[in-house]
Formats: sequence, structure tokens, C-alpha cells
Amino acid sequence: MANGIEKLLEMDLKEVTKHTHIETEYLRYMCEKNFEKLRKLNASGFAKILSREYDMDLQGWIDEYNEYCKEHNIVPLIIEEEKL
Repeated sequence: MANGIEKLLEMDLKEVTKHTHIETEYLRYMCEKNFEKLRKLNASGFAKILSREYDMDLQGWIDEYNEYCKEHNIVPLIIEEEKL
């Protein structure tokens, strides 16, 4: 699996949106690690879709997202899984 966020940064986000139906704005939030904007969204679903459709390893991103949630006393939307 390719490292997810680095791979996503190299892609045309508009094309990813067409393929996954994840809005470009949300993909940008993921690339920028703008967890504040993502915390109200289905970040878990986005990560699963990207992992499945583009063979991305997003575990590092998920770990950072969960750490952000922990630091801000937010219940994380993403539950660590054995493999995305």
C-alpha cells in the first residue's frame, strides 16, 4: 500500500472526487490535516473509501487524527482497525 496522504497530495483532487464522491473540499482538509473541519464529518468513511479505491495506507493519518481528538477531548470518529 502506498503512503496515503503523500499519494493523495500528488493526485488531481477533482478526479478523486468524481471517482469517490468525496467532496474536494473534504479531501483538501484531509491533505492539510485540518482536523477541526473534519471532526464533524465522516472522516472514518472517507479514509476507508480512499484506502479501498486507491490502495492507500492511511494509518499514520488516522493516528494523528485520533491524537488530535484526544488532545481536544473529542470522541474520535475513527476507530483504529487492523487494516483499512
